[in-house]
Amino acid sequence: MIRLNDILDEAGASGSLSESDVGLIKKAYVYSAKVHAGQKRVSGEPYLSHPLEVSLILAKLGLDTHTIATGLLHDTVEDTLATSKDINRMFGDKISGLVDGATKVSKLSYSSDQERQAENFRKLILATAKDVRVVLIKLADRLHNMRTLEFLPTERRRKIAKETLEIYAPLARRFGIGWLASEIEDLSFRFLNPREYAKIEEKLKKGGKRRARKIKETTAKLEKRLHEEGVKCEVSGRVKNFYSIYSKMKWQNMEFNELYDIIAFRVVTESKSDCYAVLGEVHSLWNPVPGRIKDYIALPKSNGYQSIHTTVISSDGDKMEIQIRTQLMHEFAEKGIAAHWIYKENEAAGEATEIRRQFSRIGDLAEDDNDARPVEFMNSLKAELESSVIYVYTPKAELIELPVGSTPIDFAYRIHTNIGDRCDKAVVNRKSVPLDTRLKTGDVVEIKVSAKASPSEKWLSIVFTPQAKNRIRKHLSAVRRDKSLDIGRAICERRLAAAGKNLNSMIKLGEILKPLEKLGFSNPDDFFRMVGFGHVSASDLQKLIDPGSEITPKKMGRIERILDKVADPESRKMILVGKEKVMTRFSTCCLPVPGEPIVGHVTRGSGVVVHSAVCGMCNGTGETDMEVEWRKDFRGKATTGIFLTCQDNNEVLSSVDKTIDDLGVKTVVKQTGRFKEGIKYSFLFKVKNIKHLEEIVDSLSMLEGVVSVERCGRAFE
Repeated sequence: MIRLNDILDEAGASGSLSESDVGLIKKAYVYSAKVHAGQKRVSGEPYLSHPLEVSLILAKLGLDTHTIATGLLHDTVEDTLATSKDINRMFGDKISGLVDGATKVSKLSYSSDQERQAENFRKLILATAKDVRVVLIKLADRLHNMRTLEFLPTERRRKIAKETLEIYAPLARRFGIGWLASEIEDLSFRFLNPREYAKIEEKLKKGGKRRARKIKETTAKLEKRLHEEGVKCEVSGRVKNFYSIYSKMKWQNMEFNELYDIIAFRVVTESKSDCYAVLGEVHSLWNPVPGRIKDYIALPKSNGYQSIHTTVISSDGDKMEIQIRTQLMHEFAEKGIAAHWIYKENEAAGEATEIRRQFSRIGDLAEDDNDARPVEFMNSLKAELESSVIYVYTPKAELIELPVGSTPIDFAYRIHTNIGDRCDKAVVNRKSVPLDTRLKTGDVVEIKVSAKASPSEKWLSIVFTPQAKNRIRKHLSAVRRDKSLDIGRAICERRLAAAGKNLNSMIKLGEILKPLEKLGFSNPDDFFRMVGFGHVSASDLQKLIDPGSEITPKKMGRIERILDKVADPESRKMILVGKEKVMTRFSTCCLPVPGEPIVGHVTRGSGVVVHSAVCGMCNGTGETDMEVEWRKDFRGKATTGIFLTCQDNNEVLSSVDKTIDDLGVKTVVKQTGRFKEGIKYSFLFKVKNIKHLEEIVDSLSMLEGVVSVERCGRAFE
């Protein structure tokens, strides 16, 4: 087990430690030893060995005293009787804040491991957005845990290794700590695929002497040439890590013996101009591979990484990657964002603006995706961490980084939420392009905005970035929540009027409050909104106010009867099957159809209400998610609806009716109303699946004189 002095020695290596610094670290050590006394790791070692190792890793990264002390304390709240208040009282706000950020959420607060995992990462990302040192502590913690993973049961090992490879390794790369990312990638690979790991290990051993000789000869040759040209530098060579070799084999569909560039060299110079001089000398010694020169000095990666990469062909035909950078760039390449504490005196709060700018997308993801289901959030996080990037420009030559696959709408939301929400047209390289155009590096993008433009559900299938998808969902959700209040109130007014009651009078006199309390609502608007959502029925209120005046099916209007049938639990069972045997019904706010993603919400007294996954009304209701899915053997049709707004023109009306007939759509019911903007049709009809519905919507949208086509449901009541 390492000693406290090892940590103090390492911490002092990047600068002299003051008496107060040493005192703080010693105090943290004593406290950690006290609260962890008697605890053992699965390996049989004293538990204290873990915080000591974590603290040493943080010291090697050159981090400040508060972070090193937090490494010793990071598990105290989670795994001992110590509380956040205890840490705050003993060590102050800074350290208690870091410990809290690194502490996992309680197991008791969540119904599934998946939900808890998502919330842990959401908490981590949000804490990192405030103080980047939190993620550095978690990375150091995960690194040591991976180094001792062999002591855990097989399934537990695989689960942790998978999570590490999917989340922690990309996080380490995003924050620029290459060596740490490589080590946890290799450790994860070893436990997830031991057979392939062993094969690569054996292959590297067999050719080890030849590669060592080649590294030595190439290093000497390059050093000699550069010194002759008066370039002061250090040259080193290495074999690439196991996981990167395996990834290249899979990606390029090659066998190990077919790989050429598994050796990489690094040249560290004194100045930026020397880097370009070295590049010229490298290319005079060996021929470069076309298209394999990357200048990250002129165009740094999003995590601040700078270097020139070139791949050349050696005299024996092997490909070699050579990286060229300055000493300062090398420090940042090795320690990433942690290098801020080596070269700058400011503490984390002083760096907050720059860090939030560099890593804002991940922080935005955690904030914007707050209502997302665990699976959606984790998928969004993985996509954000794993995505390759393109570089595009604004008309003012501002550089914008986006994931490969991004569209002008993604670009608009990257600039500002308001630009995204009002995005009307896009101009790329001075040419008007559709909004679903995929951007590429070098494009100059201009967004034309309009006060009349607003996000639509169609945008969700166009955009690529989680940030844009979340912003669009939020906008649609807000719009639909507003609509749901009006819709729900109108439904309640109609129901109570049938019972001889006036809703407005009851609200003014407070007569509606007691019945609502019995239904679990303290505010009329909350109830109206839930009626609009389709999660509760206005008839529930009517029964409490005047049980004898309940509307029977015979008294109901045609549309109300249809919607009641659509929402019936028995008809739901014909189309949906839940993971558990529970009552299910469709939400009439969106009337989902087979083939589209769906989500179930457990409600009070109505079982599981099933929404379309993109339905804005299912967000922010505070209900519990339940997994639901379409029955694969269902061959019938589902009822759904649309609103169509068009010009008040006989020719347009005729073309709408003709198109519906031509599409073979069986219309269950149709309503027509005249408004200032024209005529609004409300249709209920049967469709086979989501593709069938999209064909109908697309065909109607293309008709001349049609202003808009929207899906609808509850609005029919």
